[in-house]
Amino acid sequence: METQILLKLKYDNSGRIIWSQDQLDYVVKKYYKTYSTPLIAKEFNTTRTSIRRALRKQGVKILSLSEIHHLRYPKDSSFFKEINTPQKAYWLGFLYADGNISNDEISLALQISDESHIKKFQRAIGAINNKIQYPITHRNNKDFPQVKISFRDKQMAKDLADKGCIPNKTLKLNFPYDKLPEELYSHFIRGVMDGDGNLGWSNYNLKTNFHIGFTGTEELLKGIKEILKKPELKMENRGKVFYFSISGNQQLLKILAYIYKDSYDEIELTRKREKYNEFLEYMENKNYGN
Repeated sequence: METQILLKLKYDNSGRIIWSQDQLDYVVKKYYKTYSTPLIAKEFNTTRTSIRRALRKQGVKILSLSEIHHLRYPKDSSFFKEINTPQKAYWLGFLYADGNISNDEISLALQISDESHIKKFQRAIGAINNKIQYPITHRNNKDFPQVKISFRDKQMAKDLADKGCIPNKTLKLNFPYDKLPEELYSHFIRGVMDGDGNLGWSNYNLKTNFHIGFTGTEELLKGIKEILKKPELKMENRGKVFYFSISGNQQLLKILAYIYKDSYDEIELTRKREKYNEFLEYMENKNYGN
């Protein structure tokens, strides 16, 4: 049947639409393709109410806007319900450090060079249909290109809050001892380090000295120090956040080996992993030279 004929409606004496089976089949097929009753109504030159009646007549459930959004932009809403894998522990730590949760909206913005890391997060939560944005922030009369993903997900925001990753978290984060098993602590800590820490080196007296640093709330950093067996380290109060660092190449070998234990590409920030590899290469060459 030609489309023009198919879309031409007939009415009875009371003004009700007399649907043919071909027309009903078309409405159902179009709805499952577009989930848009206004679009289908426009094709038939009728109202969305008439289209809804036709769909119900065929036993089709009319989806809510949130249900339609979830179909178009699927994701694993229950990803953070239970932290029981290295992947979940890592991304919980990363969001502790660098995520933003507000009014059921979850967002993550990084420098443009870390675009691949945003895509790793996309893949982890199954949000591959969500668009990546490229905003530009302005600081000190300079432009800083960023890469960002943001979406609304009530269940995920609720689960993150239950794990301690709450809105306005700057002053309130604690180490989530009771939210994940001990064997996943290293992945969580690596996520925190990748999100808001540093890993690098400096040269002094012809020696290369590597260091790692963590930024966060006082209670969160206390927990990290305890797990890294460095409770005596002093923290620097930087106003709203605290900071501590660990240096000394030999002790860093053990600490970074723990932090990167059982890590793999999808749950590590590439540029920091590269610095860790450089550190390992430096230590290997140094020991070989000895």
